[in-house]
Amino acid sequence: MKPRTVLWIDLVTAFVAGAFLYTLLFPQARAAELILHGSSYHFDTAAGYNNQNSGLGWVFDNNVVVGAYENSIQHTSVYAGYIARATKHIGLLAGFVTGYDKMPVQPAAVLIITVPVTKRWLAHFNVVPIDGGVINLALGYRI
Repeated sequence: MKPRTVLWIDLVTAFVAGAFLYTLLFPQARAAELILHGSSYHFDTAAGYNNQNSGLGWVFDNNVVVGAYENSIQHTSVYAGYIARATKHIGLLAGFVTGYDKMPVQPAAVLIITVPVTKRWLAHFNVVPIDGGVINLALGYRI
């Protein structure tokens, strides 16, 4: 397991690099929301997964999302994708993520349930239907 300081340096570096690359490729896109990744609950409690999934992400005004977090197997994951919203409270993130053992880059699909907390703060409940199921809490801050 990496020391916490090294992990945060990895996370911030990956996050900044991803956001910078995206803004170079799509200069018209503007950040609309800062994401603070938090805790997870893994339904397969016997597997010993990491439930502290700290990280950062950006949602741009065109629903493209990039970010990085400490994943369930204590590796740094970098992700990019698109959020298709069914309503302002329910969406599906489809994209790609790194940092897992199955393959270096793998497809990802996440159901997102968003609950407004204040005018600027949002609670995102991210449901991932793999490895017995995972629910992750992330906070969003509208910019």
